[in-house]
Amino acid sequence: MSWDRRNEDGTWKHRSPAVEKQIKDIASNEDSFIKVLGIVLEKKQNVVLIDDGTGKARIVAFDDELISKIKVGDKIRVFGTVMVGEESEIQINANIIQNVNKLSIELRSEVEQLKKSIEN
Repeated sequence: MSWDRRNEDGTWKHRSPAVEKQIKDIASNEDSFIKVLGIVLEKKQNVVLIDDGTGKARIVAFDDELISKIKVGDKIRVFGTVMVGEESEIQINANIIQNVNKLSIELRSEVEQLKKSIEN
């Protein structure tokens, strides 16, 4: 179970599960908790730039430990909320970053396409 913010009475609100998104589909006014999968192109202090094949996004981690072990070239899955950066650039405020180097993005993409074809 995931907890987000407090209600007015001080109890914790339950956060909805992360919505999987491709970077090209992220709206600058997105207010849901999202997850994105991509490859790290750059890393500077608490910010990494990722590419998921559909676009690029800056991942901002206010907790240094979230990206301390991440390296350029790593495949990562990021869970977080959308912020609008400079020049309307998509930025994601990371709550969770997972290293998924063993995941085949190409195979995963094929599985997603098969799922969509079955659903239609």
